[in-house]
Amino acid sequence: MARVSASELEVLVRTFNTKHPGVVLSNGFLRTAAIVDGLRDSTTNQELGSFFRAFGNVRAVVTDEEGYRGERVGLVVFPDAGSCSAAANQTSDHYDCIIQVNSIHVDREFLIKAVRWPNTTIDTIQLRNVRNLMGVLDTVNPEVVDDPKFLQRSVLLIGVSSETTPRDLIMRRFGRDVDAAVIVRDSETSQRVGLVVFAKAEDAVVHKKWKPDPMLYRRCIPVSVSALHLGALIFILLWISFAAILQFPWLLSIFLPALIPYSFMGAFQANSVRNAQQAVLEGSEDSERRNGTAATMRSLIPPQYLQNDDSTDFHLRCLLLRGSRLVDLSQGPYNLCRVAEDNQLASGTVCAAVVSEVLNAAILVYDDPQSTDKACRSASCLRAGSLSLYDTSLFPMPAGEVTGVFSQVPERSMLPEFFTKPEYLGRVVSVRGIPPKICDVRELAYYFTGFKLEALFVHRAQRKVFAVFGSQSDVRAARSRKPKAWGKLCRWRIWFEDLDDAYFQPVPAPAVDQEVAAQPYPGVPEEAIEMAKGAHMRSISHCSSGDRKGISEGLIRLAAVSRPDILLHKYFSDRAVILRGIDAGANEFYLHLELGITFGEIDFLVVHEEQGVAMVVFKSWKAPAKLRQQPAVTLRRFGVGSCEPIPKDVVVATLVSGTYDLVHSFGETYGRVVSYVDSLSASLGTFSGG
Repeated sequence: MARVSASELEVLVRTFNTKHPGVVLSNGFLRTAAIVDGLRDSTTNQELGSFFRAFGNVRAVVTDEEGYRGERVGLVVFPDAGSCSAAANQTSDHYDCIIQVNSIHVDREFLIKAVRWPNTTIDTIQLRNVRNLMGVLDTVNPEVVDDPKFLQRSVLLIGVSSETTPRDLIMRRFGRDVDAAVIVRDSETSQRVGLVVFAKAEDAVVHKKWKPDPMLYRRCIPVSVSALHLGALIFILLWISFAAILQFPWLLSIFLPALIPYSFMGAFQANSVRNAQQAVLEGSEDSERRNGTAATMRSLIPPQYLQNDDSTDFHLRCLLLRGSRLVDLSQGPYNLCRVAEDNQLASGTVCAAVVSEVLNAAILVYDDPQSTDKACRSASCLRAGSLSLYDTSLFPMPAGEVTGVFSQVPERSMLPEFFTKPEYLGRVVSVRGIPPKICDVRELAYYFTGFKLEALFVHRAQRKVFAVFGSQSDVRAARSRKPKAWGKLCRWRIWFEDLDDAYFQPVPAPAVDQEVAAQPYPGVPEEAIEMAKGAHMRSISHCSSGDRKGISEGLIRLAAVSRPDILLHKYFSDRAVILRGIDAGANEFYLHLELGITFGEIDFLVVHEEQGVAMVVFKSWKAPAKLRQQPAVTLRRFGVGSCEPIPKDVVVATLVSGTYDLVHSFGETYGRVVSYVDSLSASLGTFSGG
């Protein structure tokens, strides 16, 4: 399955059209174009074209998607479709894979929109950032995203100040209940953009009318605009104008220039609504793709930093880099600090510096977020490939995800998980004699340049400083220098203390509580429940294949026998889909496994094999939304013919209530039969005994 989404392709197409005007809308572009994914950092447009010179005259562009996946992608147009297919089958060390554009299921209308759609309007900025904001929100507050209508309660804040934190957006200014707030950097301007989700939709509408607070943000935009209301207004304006022009033709020259923007805006806003919904799905996918990088970053961060992060902006104070031409990981933390200061103009106070050749990662943590904002803006001016920098605004780290493992060992949370492995015993020491309140890691790392050093951590509130050396021999060499000698070198009389072995002992993971589903019908015999299932299975069998409502109601009744609680969930209709045309070999176990792995965790699945239908209830609305977008050929790979939402005219609560009565009726009947049989047996026993 292609890793490049339609949104990424849109950026590629727009970039390509700038370099090669007219090619995108020419005949055959979809069959002759291919995306080159996972390009190496230093690849240029010319080098990308040279990789495929054997196929004739090719045209190529490279766009940098760093900060999204930390990878670069390119677009290549071949002379003919045969060359494109042949190139897609070849492999190279210069990139990860080649994806033909026609395999992503885009059409000419998509190309026209990508090329001709204005990319400088505030709406495009909105949509570009909504995707990233959704991914971050899904990580920090997944329960908010579980509401399929949360966009109606959301506003986008443009021009968020560097001093503003997510907590500020939650606690300050609004005077209304806020469910969540997140901040990311714009991928092109490095300016901050925020998303605030109110508890009520009307609060989002009211806040839009408020005057912006320059100390917090410059502009407020609703994420989900009512295209219907906007369209109605535009229709009225057009009708009045048309009537006036018929009576006074000379008004045409006045009305036409004024009406064109309104017509265009209506189409654009309608498209924005659809794209905002799509951005939620793609943002969730982006968050999943970033899991590996996020785990690497988290393993190098002391959990104590996250526990102290009252402002929830810790990730905004970090720089995450990989080894590159400018960043030589073997040179240690001081070289990392020097590169950030000289090449990225980051001049703030550093509280942590980490380099890991094993993980190919380096991290700088500043006391203030302004330093990282400046570094991101400066990095965009550097030569392509010279610096491999991630946008850490896309890698939030909720404290709850990492603190549990360290709770059993006092003070262990002051060290990252990666440096508490047994092999680091004797290499991690506490640095004493330094005032942590004023210590700058950049300066301290300079005085340690004579030793192999991997990391320095300053905990100002806890008044602790830790150093991670490359080997135990480096620790011994540092200790051989007396405190007085250190004082002459750096004005601090430094000495080192070993850490207790408990810091480096494996901590067992807490036991996972097994969730036990409550019995939906307590006191009802299992035989009666099976009778109810059989009755509903037979009712589905009696439905014709075209009776969509009848089959859907039958599947809901069948599910209500086992899990009525799922059907009564507030967002059941958004989380459920009906599958039709299921192959004979696609049984309940197969569908549960394959659909769950591909689209998301499944709450409940019920299958009627005779009719070849099923109802799938996912844990999140995003999974069925993605499933319904799949083309027929993809569904067929899962043994499914079609995928449909729950019919709108189906009253779920009534069906659940009816099933409840039926089950209890069967239970009472079964109980009377059992009682009668028992009494009859007792009578016969008494009679035969007599």
